[in-house]
Amino acid sequence: MNLDSQIASLTEQVQDSSNFLEYWENFYTSHRSEFLKWSYKHYHLPPDEAVDIYQDAIVILFENAANGKVNHLQCTVKTYFFGIAKNLISTYLKKKIRDKERYEKLPENPHLLESLAISERNNDWMEASLEVVSDAMKRLSSKGQAILHLFYHEKKSLKEITHTLGYKSEDVVKTTKMRYMKMLREMVEADIRYYS
Repeated sequence: MNLDSQIASLTEQVQDSSNFLEYWENFYTSHRSEFLKWSYKHYHLPPDEAVDIYQDAIVILFENAANGKVNHLQCTVKTYFFGIAKNLISTYLKKKIRDKERYEKLPENPHLLESLAISERNNDWMEASLEVVSDAMKRLSSKGQAILHLFYHEKKSLKEITHTLGYKSEDVVKTTKMRYMKMLREMVEADIRYYS
């Protein structure tokens, strides 16, 4: 395929909804492996970072094609795409160097580094805990989910929940909320014991 037909095809595929997904999936898969090898060979990028940059480059290529910026290319679409990726890699590596320099400028304080490590572990633990609670919440009945969601997430009063869900009294809502909270707590504790 010559250069003009490549550019025309790219521009056409952005506008043609019938072949849109097929074209972009084909483009994505046909260059991915080569890009991963190239980025490792020339920049020693780990695969996960390379995939992120590859996907960002695909998005930029698509946006540029949609905005007509590829209509007058003097190179193949693949070369243009790799140029976009090369710019993204350059930006990524510069940021990585700046971050490393900032880290090296930190005072050599073992307590500071230890507290940073603890903070990171606590964030990981918090994320895992939220996931366990979220999974347990999904196993409650829809009535239990609704009461707990309204009370804890939307900060509704017992009176508002009584009215919203059509209960007879606030006492019934309070008792029901406590029962579902107890069930949720037991499920979370069981899940944590299971995964520990």
